[in-house]
Amino acid sequence: NDIDSMMGMIDSVLTYTRAELGSETPRKLSLVSLLDSIVADYEDTGRSVTLRAQEDQIVQGGRSLFTTRQGQGVMTAGREIVVTARPISLERAICNLIDNALKYGRRAVVRLDANAERAVITVEDEGSELTVAEIQEVLAPFQRGANSSAIDGFGLGLTIVATVAEQHGGTLRFDQGSLGLRASLDIQRH
Repeated sequence: NDIDSMMGMIDSVLTYTRAELGSETPRKLSLVSLLDSIVADYEDTGRSVTLRAQEDQIVQGGRSLFTTRQGQGVMTAGREIVVTARPISLERAICNLIDNALKYGRRAVVRLDANAERAVITVEDEGSELTVAEIQEVLAPFQRGANSSAIDGFGLGLTIVATVAEQHGGTLRFDQGSLGLRASLDIQRH
Protein backbone atom coordinates (compact mmCIF):
# COMPACT_ATOMS: atom_id res chain seq x y z
CA ASN A 1 0.00 0.00 0.00
CA ASP A 2 2.83 2.39 0.82
CA ILE A 3 4.50 1.73 -2.53
CA ASP A 4 1.21 2.21 -4.40
CA SER A 5 0.62 5.43 -2.51
CA MET A 6 4.14 6.69 -3.29
CA MET A 7 3.78 5.74 -6.97
CA GLY A 8 0.50 7.63 -7.13
CA MET A 9 2.12 10.69 -5.56
CA ILE A 10 5.08 10.52 -7.96
CA ASP A 11 2.71 10.21 -10.92
CA SER A 12 0.76 13.26 -9.71
CA VAL A 13 3.94 15.30 -9.26
CA LEU A 14 5.17 14.35 -12.74
CA THR A 15 1.81 15.25 -14.26
CA TYR A 16 1.86 18.59 -12.44
CA THR A 17 5.41 19.27 -13.64
CA ARG A 18 4.58 18.34 -17.25
CA ALA A 19 1.52 20.59 -17.13
CA GLU A 20 3.68 23.46 -15.87
CA LEU A 21 6.25 23.00 -18.60
CA GLY A 22 3.59 22.97 -21.30
CA SER A 23 5.37 20.41 -23.44
CA GLU A 24 2.19 19.58 -25.35
CA THR A 25 1.68 21.43 -28.64
CA PRO A 26 -1.60 23.37 -28.87
CA ARG A 27 -3.93 22.49 -31.73
CA LYS A 28 -7.48 23.22 -32.84
CA LEU A 29 -10.14 21.01 -31.31
CA SER A 30 -13.89 20.93 -30.79
CA LEU A 31 -14.81 21.48 -27.14
CA VAL A 32 -18.27 20.05 -27.81
CA SER A 33 -16.75 16.79 -29.08
CA LEU A 34 -14.21 16.65 -26.23
CA LEU A 35 -16.92 17.13 -23.57
CA ASP A 36 -19.26 14.64 -25.28
CA SER A 37 -16.46 12.05 -25.23
CA ILE A 38 -15.45 12.68 -21.60
CA VAL A 39 -19.04 12.57 -20.31
CA ALA A 40 -19.81 9.44 -22.37
CA ASP A 41 -16.80 7.68 -20.79
CA TYR A 42 -18.12 8.45 -17.29
CA GLU A 43 -21.65 7.38 -18.26
CA ASP A 44 -20.32 4.11 -19.71
CA THR A 45 -18.89 3.24 -16.30
CA GLY A 46 -22.15 4.06 -14.51
CA ARG A 47 -20.96 7.35 -13.01
CA SER A 48 -23.54 10.08 -12.52
CA VAL A 49 -22.21 12.69 -14.95
CA THR A 50 -24.40 14.60 -17.39
CA LEU A 51 -23.73 17.18 -20.07
CA ARG A 52 -26.25 20.01 -20.01
CA ALA A 53 -27.33 20.91 -23.53
CA GLN A 54 -26.23 24.22 -24.97
CA GLU A 55 -28.83 26.97 -25.16
CA ASP A 56 -29.35 29.57 -27.87
CA GLN A 57 -27.57 32.82 -27.00
CA ILE A 58 -28.42 36.34 -28.11
CA VAL A 59 -25.25 38.28 -28.93
CA GLN A 60 -24.74 41.97 -29.49
CA GLY A 61 -23.18 42.95 -32.79
CA GLY A 62 -20.99 45.94 -33.50
CA ARG A 63 -22.18 49.34 -34.62
CA SER A 64 -22.65 49.88 -38.32
CA LEU A 65 -21.40 52.82 -40.36
CA PHE A 66 -24.98 53.33 -41.51
CA THR A 67 -26.80 53.31 -38.16
CA THR A 68 -26.11 54.05 -34.50
CA ARG A 69 -28.00 51.00 -33.27
CA GLN A 70 -26.19 47.80 -32.48
CA GLY A 71 -27.45 44.71 -34.18
CA GLN A 72 -28.24 41.44 -32.48
CA GLY A 73 -27.78 37.89 -33.57
CA VAL A 74 -28.45 34.42 -32.25
CA MET A 75 -25.75 31.81 -31.69
CA THR A 76 -27.69 28.57 -32.00
CA ALA A 77 -27.37 25.64 -29.64
CA GLY A 78 -25.51 22.61 -30.90
CA ARG A 79 -22.86 24.65 -32.68
CA GLU A 80 -19.25 23.55 -32.75
CA ILE A 81 -17.03 25.51 -30.41
CA VAL A 82 -13.47 25.28 -31.67
CA VAL A 83 -10.54 26.29 -29.48
CA THR A 84 -6.78 26.19 -29.84
CA ALA A 85 -5.71 24.10 -26.87
CA ARG A 86 -3.52 21.37 -25.47
CA PRO A 87 -6.00 18.46 -25.72
CA ILE A 88 -4.42 16.06 -23.20
CA SER A 89 -3.90 18.77 -20.57
CA LEU A 90 -7.39 20.15 -21.09
CA GLU A 91 -8.97 16.70 -20.84
CA ARG A 92 -7.03 16.03 -17.63
CA ALA A 93 -8.23 19.32 -16.14
CA ILE A 94 -11.87 18.62 -17.00
CA CYS A 95 -11.64 15.07 -15.61
CA ASN A 96 -10.09 16.41 -12.39
CA LEU A 97 -13.05 18.76 -11.95
CA ILE A 98 -15.53 15.96 -12.64
CA ASP A 99 -13.70 13.57 -10.30
CA ASN A 100 -13.79 16.17 -7.52
CA ALA A 101 -17.50 16.75 -8.08
CA LEU A 102 -18.13 13.00 -7.81
CA LYS A 103 -15.86 12.56 -4.77
CA TYR A 104 -17.40 15.36 -2.74
CA GLY A 105 -20.92 15.44 -4.16
CA ARG A 106 -23.37 12.90 -5.55
CA ARG A 107 -23.20 13.80 -9.25
CA ALA A 108 -21.58 16.16 -11.73
CA VAL A 109 -23.30 18.37 -14.29
CA VAL A 110 -21.06 19.71 -17.06
CA ARG A 111 -21.95 22.78 -19.13
CA LEU A 112 -20.21 24.68 -21.92
CA ASP A 113 -20.72 28.37 -22.68
CA ALA A 114 -18.76 30.39 -25.20
CA ASN A 115 -18.51 33.66 -27.02
CA ALA A 116 -16.15 34.67 -29.83
CA GLU A 117 -13.15 35.04 -27.49
CA ARG A 118 -13.64 32.73 -24.51
CA ALA A 119 -15.05 29.34 -23.56
CA VAL A 120 -16.21 28.42 -20.07
CA ILE A 121 -16.50 24.79 -18.98
CA THR A 122 -18.55 24.56 -15.81
CA VAL A 123 -18.74 21.50 -13.56
CA GLU A 124 -21.30 21.65 -10.77
CA ASP A 125 -21.58 19.02 -8.09
CA GLU A 126 -24.67 18.15 -6.12
CA GLY A 127 -24.54 17.96 -2.37
CA SER A 128 -20.95 19.02 -1.73
CA GLU A 129 -20.39 20.33 1.76
CA LEU A 130 -17.44 22.47 0.69
CA THR A 131 -17.77 26.24 0.54
CA VAL A 132 -16.11 28.58 -1.95
CA ALA A 133 -13.72 29.81 0.78
CA GLU A 134 -12.70 26.25 1.69
CA ILE A 135 -12.05 25.27 -1.92
CA GLN A 136 -9.88 28.38 -2.49
CA GLU A 137 -7.62 27.21 0.37
CA VAL A 138 -6.84 23.88 -1.31
CA LEU A 139 -5.67 25.30 -4.66
CA ALA A 140 -2.03 25.17 -3.52
CA PRO A 141 -0.11 21.94 -4.31
CA PHE A 142 -0.56 19.08 -1.82
CA GLN A 143 -3.32 20.90 0.10
CA ARG A 144 -6.43 18.87 0.84
CA GLY A 145 -9.70 19.81 2.47
CA ALA A 146 -10.61 18.83 6.00
CA ASN A 147 -13.32 16.49 4.67
CA SER A 148 -10.88 14.50 2.49
CA SER A 149 -9.40 12.10 5.04
CA ALA A 150 -11.42 9.15 3.73
CA ILE A 151 -10.95 10.09 0.06
CA ASP A 152 -7.95 9.09 -2.06
CA GLY A 153 -5.76 11.79 -3.55
CA PHE A 154 -2.64 13.84 -3.07
CA GLY A 155 -3.93 17.39 -3.27
CA LEU A 156 -2.74 18.15 -6.81
CA GLY A 157 -5.97 17.89 -8.81
CA LEU A 158 -7.10 21.51 -8.51
CA THR A 159 -3.52 22.77 -8.78
CA ILE A 160 -3.24 20.98 -12.13
CA VAL A 161 -6.57 22.47 -13.27
CA ALA A 162 -5.45 25.99 -12.31
CA THR A 163 -2.14 25.49 -14.16
CA VAL A 164 -3.93 24.23 -17.28
CA ALA A 165 -6.27 27.24 -17.12
CA GLU A 166 -3.28 29.60 -17.01
CA GLN A 167 -1.66 27.76 -19.96
CA HIS A 168 -4.82 28.47 -21.95
CA GLY A 169 -4.95 32.16 -21.03
CA GLY A 170 -7.68 31.64 -18.48
CA THR A 171 -8.65 31.10 -14.89
CA LEU A 172 -10.25 28.60 -12.56
CA ARG A 173 -12.90 30.02 -10.27
CA PHE A 174 -15.51 28.67 -7.87
CA ASP A 175 -18.92 29.86 -6.79
CA GLN A 176 -21.94 28.46 -5.05
CA GLY A 177 -24.33 26.81 -7.51
CA SER A 178 -27.98 25.98 -7.10
CA LEU A 179 -27.23 22.38 -6.04
CA GLY A 180 -23.66 22.52 -4.77
CA LEU A 181 -20.26 23.92 -5.61
CA ARG A 182 -19.63 25.15 -9.17
CA ALA A 183 -16.16 25.15 -10.75
CA SER A 184 -15.65 27.22 -13.91
CA LEU A 185 -12.66 26.66 -16.19
CA ASP A 186 -12.48 29.80 -18.34
CA ILE A 187 -10.09 29.64 -21.33
CA GLN A 188 -9.25 31.70 -24.42
CA ARG A 189 -10.51 30.27 -27.70
CA HIS A 190 -7.43 31.27 -29.75
